[in-house]
Amino acid sequence: MTIKQLNQFKRWHICHREGHAVEFTLCDLVLGAWIFGWILLLPLFVLHQEPLLPASLLLILAPEVYCGLRRVMHRRGMLRCDWLDAIRRS
Repeated sequence: MTIKQLNQFKRWHICHREGHAVEFTLCDLVLGAWIFGWILLLPLFVLHQEPLLPASLLLILAPEVYCGLRRVMHRRGMLRCDWLDAIRRS
């Protein structure tokens, strides 16, 4: 995901916070994981903890994975995901 898409993702959730409280919380968790993944990279290199790098990379991919899973579930009719249009790739 691009930074613009992450921004659109968060803005949609802020604007629709009252009607989608669980989604708003999940959005914060996903973006928090993404930030933590980026912050964790440098200390892992400095402390020579290379075996933990895959965990950091998974955290960095959290928004992409979350949106991908939600997109699949939306297409299958398992749940409705109104914010997909907000992050549609141009």
